[in-house]
Amino acid sequence: MNIIMKNKFFLRTEFIDWLVNEAKLPLPSANSYCSYVAGADKYTKIYLNESNEGLNLFHLLEFSVTTGDTQDMLNIINTMINFLSLDNINDILDSPLSSINKWKSGLYQYEEFLLFYIDSNIDTVNDNNSSNNAIYSVSPFNNYMVNSIEVLISKIDKADKIPIIKTYKINALKKVYSKQDLYKNFTLRMITQDRHYDNIFYPIGFIKRYFYYTGGKVFFDKWLDSILDEIMIYHEEGEIKLSQISKLEIDKNIVSAHFNNAFKSLLTKESDNKTLTPLTVYELSEIALDHEMPLFNIMNENIDRFVTIKKITNELKKYISGKISSKKLRATYNIALKSSFINEISLNDIKEELLLISSLTKLQLMESSKNSSKGTFYEI
Repeated sequence: MNIIMKNKFFLRTEFIDWLVNEAKLPLPSANSYCSYVAGADKYTKIYLNESNEGLNLFHLLEFSVTTGDTQDMLNIINTMINFLSLDNINDILDSPLSSINKWKSGLYQYEEFLLFYIDSNIDTVNDNNSSNNAIYSVSPFNNYMVNSIEVLISKIDKADKIPIIKTYKINALKKVYSKQDLYKNFTLRMITQDRHYDNIFYPIGFIKRYFYYTGGKVFFDKWLDSILDEIMIYHEEGEIKLSQISKLEIDKNIVSAHFNNAFKSLLTKESDNKTLTPLTVYELSEIALDHEMPLFNIMNENIDRFVTIKKITNELKKYISGKISSKKLRATYNIALKSSFINEISLNDIKEELLLISSLTKLQLMESSKNSSKGTFYEI
């Protein structure tokens, strides 16, 4: 295997600009997040099923982003986060766990930025004929084709000065996700679950950016946390809320949560929303946030109370032609946010409507395969 070479940081300038102007972070913090992402890339490269060649993080991401393949990009970053969540990752990388946790924090921010970048700059989705510097004509990550990570260990054998390189099969090894990991992962899902129904939209991406632009970041972040805190988790002896657990562990496909100084195996409801069976997944992305009451019902049954969100819906519809899609919806946000329309939104009114949504929202952890049987209105 070839020694891993450090890659040029993909979209570094754009990432810093997004961190400062969209995420509202000070420039020193933005630079720190860049260093965290670079740290994640430095010692690892992704090793592909169909090839003996390992590719660095930035190389793979450049392919997926320039072709507008959002799912591919998410797969790549989630694979890296899963690797950095291995139980003994600090020994594998010979790096402090505090540094590795910072790398993961950087990847979560980078993932959100790349979603924003694709929505704002890439017109063609899954166009594998797009001109780019990638060496593959079809993404090597499509259909979860990856199953291992190749690592250049920083320790050098003193006898022959040869770097130690090992390959790790991620699904076969224990992974541990801290409370911070869980909240960052689920927050990203919550702020990207934009929905478009016939009578009303749920444009959460627009709403988040509106709050950040108008000085309401603290309120919005606390609102999200309040929903996450109440996520219901079922285990072998009862149920518990997300706020009460300290970490989640996946050992092969067995999932357990740590609370009250012990690990308890987790359960999932079946699609009937009643029967409980063992929760068996290989990675965090296979666990859904399930709405016990569909978001569709929450929005449509209370549409008369969502005056401001209905007003936003009507404004965004002005910029969409033809059949509405999630990508078309998100593309309207930049237009509306740069127009005088945002001055017509009452900050207090939109706060009240978000509080209504959170009061009606009850989420539970559920195996994605079970959740998909209930329909798309239930899943985040």
